[in-house]
Amino acid sequence: MSRIVEEYHPGMITLIPPEDHKKVMREIFEEKLALLKKFGHEDFEPQLRKKYKIDD
Repeated sequence: MSRIVEEYHPGMITLIPPEDHKKVMREIFEEKLALLKKFGHEDFEPQLRKKYKIDD
């Protein structure tokens, strides 16, 4: 049984449509990379790129 929830709560699992998957994964990657760089851990970038399958 499931129900539709109209409002988003932090940590809630949401469905990402297949056509938006790459875009959303790119946004998550950029947010995490920005946090890592902010605290001086940019050496983790290759691992993060591999995890999110970002090939630039």
